[in-house]
Amino acid sequence: MTGAETKPNSVARRSALDGPAARVAALAVFLLAAAALGWFHRDDIFPPEAALADDPVARCIAGRWAGIDTMAAEGTIDGPRAKLFKARAEALCRTPAGASGKLY
Repeated sequence: MTGAETKPNSVARRSALDGPAARVAALAVFLLAAAALGWFHRDDIFPPEAALADDPVARCIAGRWAGIDTMAAEGTIDGPRAKLFKARAEALCRTPAGASGKLY
């Protein structure tokens, strides 16, 4: 045998795609894609307060629950009945007629 022997097959050459630079590039692409998704869905993740204030259903529920809380504080109704009234008020406010304030 001469000194110019070839390396055995057990020591294969690594591709450039297996190196640390490729892994760092893949991580960067992943982080950029995650950041883009977060940016596009930022209103879904963190809803703006102005949109919540303009919601007629939320205003209706808040108004009706305030009256129910007042009745419960005065002793007109008890706790379980107040809970029932709140559930019914929320259901009423979620209907199109209840949210507009026009029941008839």
